Amino acid sequence: MSQTGNSTARPASRLRLPQYAIVSSLFLFVTLVAPGPAGGLAPYIVDIAALLIAITVAIRGKLIGSYRQPSAFLLLIAVALLTICFAVTARAPHDMIYVVNFVPLLFVGPLGLALASRAAYQNSFLMALLSLAGALVIFALGASNALLFGLDRGAGGNFPPITLSNTAVLLGYLAIAGLWSSTSRWRWICLLGPIFGIGIAIITGSRGPLIGVLPLSLVAIIFVLRETRINRVLVGAIIGTGAVALLIAGTLFSGRVGALIEIGRDLLGGGQVADQTTSIRLTLYRAGYQAFLESPVIGHGWANLMNSIKPYLAPEDLVYATLPQLHNDIMDFLVAAGVIGVAVYILILMSPLVGALRSSADRQRTTRIYGAIVLLVGYASAGLTDIMMGFEFHTTYFAALAAIIIGFCRDPAPVQQ
Repeated sequence: MSQTGNSTARPASRLRLPQYAIVSSLFLFVTLVAPGPAGGLAPYIVDIAALLIAITVAIRGKLIGSYRQPSAFLLLIAVALLTICFAVTARAPHDMIYVVNFVPLLFVGPLGLALASRAAYQNSFLMALLSLAGALVIFALGASNALLFGLDRGAGGNFPPITLSNTAVLLGYLAIAGLWSSTSRWRWICLLGPIFGIGIAIITGSRGPLIGVLPLSLVAIIFVLRETRINRVLVGAIIGTGAVALLIAGTLFSGRVGALIEIGRDLLGGGQVADQTTSIRLTLYRAGYQAFLESPVIGHGWANLMNSIKPYLAPEDLVYATLPQLHNDIMDFLVAAGVIGVAVYILILMSPLVGALRSSADRQRTTRIYGAIVLLVGYASAGLTDIMMGFEFHTTYFAALAAIIIGFCRDPAPVQQ
């Protein structure tokens, strides 16, 4: 019997994406809240969740389309350029394995597509609260390790102090977006975000994460003053109190943090730097620059990063070549891929901001722009003294946070009539 005239027949509907809800919720939780307890395993958990989402997107025939988003497209170009540079400079087939370090950047496309399916008006505030929770958990774990159990720099169990301090600072400043993304009286607790990030960096003696505090604070202040009606005198009082508290805490809790002032004075004065770790870094930078001049266009490849600086190290400094990287993102990219590498590094850091600026003018666009600037400033600052781009933890987290900022923090699309 024909069903043509059956009034109960349902019209065919186009494929929709709410099926991503469960894995997207898992992804948001493990990325924003769980890095503290997961520790060094966090990027692998995030990568597994991202891979599941990417496979789902591919099965539904939307993988290629997901790279039409500007951030995803720029990151695709970045990974392609690095692959070419590493292939040209490879001395053995296994040298190409280092391309895998940058594969997480390719997840931004499918992640952004899946997270956009959960677009809602309160997503920016939810992101801010989850970021605040993540910074709080890292602070609580690190502080208890250092202050209650007496573990050196809080490095207990699976808690890498510098890596998680960087993460806490980023999450803490992302939490500031909650101040203008909601009218709830509870939004003011988001001001605690930077305090948790800065606090754990001080307690663990992690100086690198503190380098970005001043520029990140300026960015946060500009957006808060622009997007909220908070009293400017109150803002000044908070900033002044925070600065004094930072100086006092740095003096009381960590000689390493207090040494930042002495290091700065030595560098500006042109004299010998007394701090050993800073002196080692300067030695690596000088050797790295000489290695860059050998191959300024495409570099030596990531596999040959440290071997390439050996000819420029004094015999007593050759031990530094056993380190895994040069402790400076720009120098790593210069030596590994030359000027092309630095261009790629800039392209990577700028990609979320380009995506945010080219996104639709909905109510959450301010959060997307702010979040992208926090990523840019945070990664560039912390990358001045350590590796932030090119190893699993922070490369994965850059991609994950970029996808959340660009894909999740957006209003739902208007219903088509």
